[in-house]
Amino acid sequence: MQPSSSLAERNEMLVNAPISSLRATRLSARGFTADRKDQVTFEVAARLISYDAATGVLTWRESPRYGIPAGAIAGGKSGRGYVVVSLLGRKFTGHRLAWLLHYGAWPTQVIDHINRDKADNRIANLRDVAQAVNLKNR
Repeated sequence: MQPSSSLAERNEMLVNAPISSLRATRLSARGFTADRKDQVTFEVAARLISYDAATGVLTWRESPRYGIPAGAIAGGKSGRGYVVVSLLGRKFTGHRLAWLLHYGAWPTQVIDHINRDKADNRIANLRDVAQAVNLKNR
């Protein structure tokens, strides 16, 4: 596939691409790039990752690469305690992916963990708030 100049065309290619072509860690060679987080759409993320809103766990629908089986927990904890997932050559925090997969759109502001546990990505524990509100929850 040739690189596309349009965001909509790139997302259309990602949505319609066979899952096997999306499994590679680095997709820029195939014309896929993710310059900004909002370029990964709900449709693309939902094809690759499933989200359990009750437990907050993100799992791979298919093996993303050798050594990681389908159904494995996606990502791991960062040094700051957040869940981080590599998706299409970019790193995303688990709470932002959880919001995207549950509501179908990226959060518009900052995601606040209500109980202050940075690894607890249950949807009942997440809220989309202004930074000022998030700072009050310390």
